[in-house]
Amino acid sequence: MNNNTRYTFSSIICNSDIMRAAIQKAKKAASFTLLPILIYGETGTGKELFAQSIHNASANKSHPFIAVNCAAIPETLLEITLFGSVRGAFTDAVNATGLFEQAGSGTIFLDEINSMPMSIQPKILRVIQEKSFRKLGSSSEIAVNCRIIASMNRPPLDCIANNTLREDLFYRLSAITIEVPPLRERKEDIETLANYFIQKYSATYEVAPIVMPPKYLEMLRKHSWPGNVRELQNTIESSLVMLEPSSGSFPTPDIFTHYDAEMSGGPSTTDNFLPSEETKVANLKDTLFFTEKQMLVTALNKYSWNISNAAKALGISRSNLQYKIEKFGLSRK
Repeated sequence: MNNNTRYTFSSIICNSDIMRAAIQKAKKAASFTLLPILIYGETGTGKELFAQSIHNASANKSHPFIAVNCAAIPETLLEITLFGSVRGAFTDAVNATGLFEQAGSGTIFLDEINSMPMSIQPKILRVIQEKSFRKLGSSSEIAVNCRIIASMNRPPLDCIANNTLREDLFYRLSAITIEVPPLRERKEDIETLANYFIQKYSATYEVAPIVMPPKYLEMLRKHSWPGNVRELQNTIESSLVMLEPSSGSFPTPDIFTHYDAEMSGGPSTTDNFLPSEETKVANLKDTLFFTEKQMLVTALNKYSWNISNAAKALGISRSNLQYKIEKFGLSRK
C-alpha cells in the first residue's frame, strides 16, 4: 500500500467475541468518512492498527494516512507540525506544510490526544467545527478535507477530570467511539496471538517450528498483561531469542520468572517485582529495568497519573515520561 499504512482489518488477530464486536463497529464506522472517530484503549492494545484498518476500508483509502504521536512532539513544535507556517511568522520561519494539509482527502490520526497540550486542543476543536485552519502567521483559511481519527490511552472521563482533555473536544471527537479491549479481558485470544508471533519471529530468527509446552501456555494465560498485545509480542520474541538451537520447546526467560508467583497464588508482582539480592549481583540490566519501572509507577500513582506533575517529580520531560510509559507497557489501574 502506498498510503503510509501496513494494516487492514485482516491484520487483526483474534477469536474473542468482544474483539470481533469492536472490529465490526470499526468496519461500519469506516463508511462514514465525514465523522471524527475516537479510539480508546490501553497502551499496547493496537489502536493504530484499528485506525489504519478503518482508513483502508474507507472510500478515501487511496489518499494519505498521516499519523502523529501527540505525546512525542514538544509543545513549541506541535502547532507548526500540525498546521504549518508561513515565512516571517517568527524568527527563521519558513513556508512549511502541516500534517493536516499533507493528509489531503485522507486521514489524520492524532495518537494519544490526551497528551496534547491544552493550549493546542482549542485549535483542534476549531478544525472540527469550522472544517478549516490557518497556518502559523497566516490570515488565510485552508479547508480541511481529511477525516480525523484520535486515540486515547486513558479513560476519557478521567482525562477530563485530570484536565488533560477538554470536555468540549471530547464530545466533538466522540461522534463514533471504538473501545479496544485489553488483553486481560479477552484471554481466549492469547494462544492465537502467541502462535502468530511464534510463526513471525521463527522466520525472522530462522528458528525451526516450535510448539509451546503446556506450562509456558499456562504462564501466558495466567499473566495479567498490563502491556497488552505489545507485551505478549515482546515476550514471545524474547523466548525465541533465548531458545537453544537444538531445543524443540520454549525456555522461560529469566526476566519473566516472576510470573510464577502469580500462577502459584502468590502476591502479584507485575508492577512491583524486584529481583533477589543474588539476581541483583548477577544481572544489573534486569535490576535497572524493574527499579526504573517501579519509580515510574510510584510517581504516576502519587500524582493520579497527571503526566506533567509526575514528570516534574521524576526530573524528566513530559515527552520522555510518555515514551517510558509506552516502553514499559504501563497503564492506570
